[in-house]
Amino acid sequence: MNFALSKTKTIWGIPLYRKYRSEKALKRIFLGGIYREIVTFEDYGEASRQSSLLGIPVWGRKLNQQAISWHIGSSLIVKKISIAKELSFQLDSIFSKMPVRPVNGRKHIFIFWANSGEIALLLMFFWKQLLKRYEIRAPEEVVVLCTKQYHQDMLRLYFPEIRSVVAKPKILRYVLDDIEVDEWQVHMCFPGKYFARFEASVNSVAMNYLEWMSKWFKLQVCPPVKPNEKEFNKAFNSAINKLSLEQKNALNDKAEKGLAILALDSFSSSGLGDKFKKTIFSDVSSRYEILENSPKFSYPEIFAIATKAKELIALRSGIVDFLSNSGIKMHLFYTDFPDRGFNTPPKSAKEVLSLFSIKSIPLLNARTSKEIVAKNMKK
Repeated sequence: MNFALSKTKTIWGIPLYRKYRSEKALKRIFLGGIYREIVTFEDYGEASRQSSLLGIPVWGRKLNQQAISWHIGSSLIVKKISIAKELSFQLDSIFSKMPVRPVNGRKHIFIFWANSGEIALLLMFFWKQLLKRYEIRAPEEVVVLCTKQYHQDMLRLYFPEIRSVVAKPKILRYVLDDIEVDEWQVHMCFPGKYFARFEASVNSVAMNYLEWMSKWFKLQVCPPVKPNEKEFNKAFNSAINKLSLEQKNALNDKAEKGLAILALDSFSSSGLGDKFKKTIFSDVSSRYEILENSPKFSYPEIFAIATKAKELIALRSGIVDFLSNSGIKMHLFYTDFPDRGFNTPPKSAKEVLSLFSIKSIPLLNARTSKEIVAKNMKK
């Protein structure tokens, strides 16, 4: 394997940590080589890990579709877990008070294992089609395991009749694809290989992320669904109570300036930098009353506000996908993706735009959005 240095940390010029990357592996060296770790991966994520101390193998683990095993030294297995058996146990426990009526002999569960952008697109464009594909016709015939609270909030906004639980059993990190476990038919949304294969496409013929999801599901992109009216009204009334008087007046066109939403943070993208953020804030505040997105607002609440706000100014992130369905005018910044893990190497801002341009979403406000590639904004 040909490794190239991708990251280093030093103190007073002394290397404390170095990370090297090859096409199918990572090598991490700590304290000048006292401790080393080599991680190999396939398109689904980590396949093996081996650690050594002073050149002597200490421990490791291996993962495939069926099992995860841990060993000491280089090969002596000390623990092995059947992924299907452990997942079945966890699902039975989590949904013990939420019976699922089988369809064609299987109890269907969708596991939301992604960030907000993927789940927003799933609900907007593909959810109804997926239920139809698996002949799920009633709420009693399906459940959703939400691994983040905002997954459940988004699901309720669009499909409040669908039952769900928020939980994140550790075994999920080892589930590599859709799988049958005892009575359960598990639909993973989305496994590691979904992301790895997509981002690798930039090296050949880049495909935008909505086309990729359509290809993944083998489904057409249907017209986006709209939020449930009752849930939307509930979210709007709740959100209004969290606004200042100035923000309320701006939102309701009772002030000289309208309301703009600022969302300048992102989980995946490199930051814009404090200086550039201040410049954006100053510019936007001269034209609008500002509402900064924060955990104070649930996803449905910020969506409800967006339907009446004048503009969204944001660093590209999943919240942009979610808010695109509100009809809000959008002004977006694209920055580099840093190295985020084993099979998601860094991406330039230009590559990020190629893969994740909001203009791929078939909505007028998305197609007419302003997109800017921002570089060297870390200071």
